[in-house]
Amino acid sequence: MLQISGKGRLGSKATEQPFKAKHVHLLAHRSFSVGGPSAVASAMSIERRRRSQKLKSDSKQMVYLTRVEHFNAAHKLYNANWSKEQNDAVFGKCANENWHGHNYELFVTIKGKPDPDTGFLFDAKQLSKLMNQYVIEKLDHKNLNVDVPFMQGQLCSSENLAIAIWQQLQPQLPPQVQLHCIKLYETPRIFVEYFGE
Repeated sequence: MLQISGKGRLGSKATEQPFKAKHVHLLAHRSFSVGGPSAVASAMSIERRRRSQKLKSDSKQMVYLTRVEHFNAAHKLYNANWSKEQNDAVFGKCANENWHGHNYELFVTIKGKPDPDTGFLFDAKQLSKLMNQYVIEKLDHKNLNVDVPFMQGQLCSSENLAIAIWQQLQPQLPPQVQLHCIKLYETPRIFVEYFGE
């Protein structure tokens, strides 16, 4: 039974009094025998709170695991549709025809719920193996513009590289694990993040 306070409708005078709304059943969309719209609003608020609490309870089990790997690679930022002058104006030293290199730090974050048998979201060593097999071995000590098939046909910026790394890794993960974020440090002061959006 739901106890609600509101304005009564007795006679010609509107009075403040408590009243009861019986037989509240939101899922079946049954009408309220007493109480009118305010009873409906209050009951819906209670239902929303109940669902919110359930979602919060479920989300407590969500765990985020990050593995870090390192690679070195060369590239240049150069738009073939532009003149050399425009490339130099936009990209500066990064448009150097003889390339330049970076010591990249790759952070891969996955999310999911721990396995009840192991307590692991996912074996971190296995995540490292996937990162090395599908990303690091294809990028380390390579020229991104020339040597990396999945970077062909696009500017080799860190932004595009982070997206490409996501596309390489995401299909390799088991169904119970979700790829959450690719964070790629180009320098200690510059990094990009990609969340698959």
